[in-house]
Amino acid sequence: MSELFPRVDYAEDQKYARTILVTHSLHRGFVTGAIFGGVSGSVLSLRNIIRKTPANFLPHLVRGSAVGSVCGLGVLAVGTQARMWGRDEYAWQDRAYRLLRNRG
Repeated sequence: MSELFPRVDYAEDQKYARTILVTHSLHRGFVTGAIFGGVSGSVLSLRNIIRKTPANFLPHLVRGSAVGSVCGLGVLAVGTQARMWGRDEYAWQDRAYRLLRNRG
């Protein structure tokens, strides 16, 4: 993500801090939700196989991933705003700065 936004030497100079933090949170929420949704769709499909009811694996996987993606997106959108509610601009800049400087 550091190639999308300019990197600065000091956190106080970080531009687009809110955009950086919200973009990162929504991206991670979408991916995390898709993973959890895919796992739950797979478990649902395996449960139907064990019960010997006719079930296709792919529709369960796709539907679970889609629902999980939307849910993860919503949860982290609300979570980011709840976490940063009432924080000053420096707190946003500091988190965005650390996010861009993190190598992991």
